[in-house]
Amino acid sequence: MIITVAKDETVVAAETVPSYEFPLSDNDNVMPRIYTVVWFVFENTDATDQKNFMCVDRLKSAMATTLVNYYELAGRLKTLKNGGVAFEFLQWSINLFKD
Repeated sequence: MIITVAKDETVVAAETVPSYEFPLSDNDNVMPRIYTVVWFVFENTDATDQKNFMCVDRLKSAMATTLVNYYELAGRLKTLKNGGVAFEFLQWSINLFKD
């Protein structure tokens, strides 16, 4: 399957989420820093509607609602002044790519 990005949209939480940073443990700080990017790719299973198989507005709304309860999904890693790492929770967003 070949995927090309036609549009990149940003989705933010539907409500205000708490902002704080959570310092990682010493064990987390000595581990190799490996970052993982997660992509969810949905295949069109409805052969009758090849162009609009998924309502993007509904997907964006669902993602925004999900970020209210699971705002950690949009967290970022931050390097602290002491060289440690913290997980930062702010009013971040996640990207939605439309083919």
